[in-house]
Amino acid sequence: MTYEQLVVLHAIVTEGTFRGAADRLHKSQSAISHMLKKLEAEIDMVLLSREAYRPKLTPAGEVFYRQAIRVMQQMNELGSLAKTLNATQEAEVSLAIAATLPLQRVLEVIGHVRAKFPATHIHLSRESMSGPIERLLHDRADIIIASMDGVPVEQVEAVSFADVTILPVAHPAFEPAQSKHMKTI
Repeated sequence: MTYEQLVVLHAIVTEGTFRGAADRLHKSQSAISHMLKKLEAEIDMVLLSREAYRPKLTPAGEVFYRQAIRVMQQMNELGSLAKTLNATQEAEVSLAIAATLPLQRVLEVIGHVRAKFPATHIHLSRESMSGPIERLLHDRADIIIASMDGVPVEQVEAVSFADVTILPVAHPAFEPAQSKHMKTI
């Protein structure tokens, strides 16, 4: 079975006649009939009833046709993906972020990137402590969002993304928290 045979089946069903399918596909009516017969012979199933003036899907043909439409859509998506990947778009990007970073802003940026580059798959991981920089330095992340603590600035390119305020919190009974210098909220 070929993609072209599925296209012929689709054209016959949507146009309602072999002549209409032939006109739509710029082929002879005999070529359309031959391709459909070849498809039916390959799958050993009658897809279209030819008893009436207009061909009609058989019950098995209806099930086959629904799946054929899905396959054709997937083939079109695959073709679009191939064109996109042949452009300057990355196939995959690995992003590691510090666990202390609020996730909402990151997800907004990822949403904008996905809208502009839908074929790029983004792998997101949240890391603790020096996890993001370790992933970057060991080639397990393409981009990280983390503090600059412990980052070898000569090995990376850095751009400010967000300010994060970290508030230390302790139970009031914790001895260091009872110091006069600690502020209670």
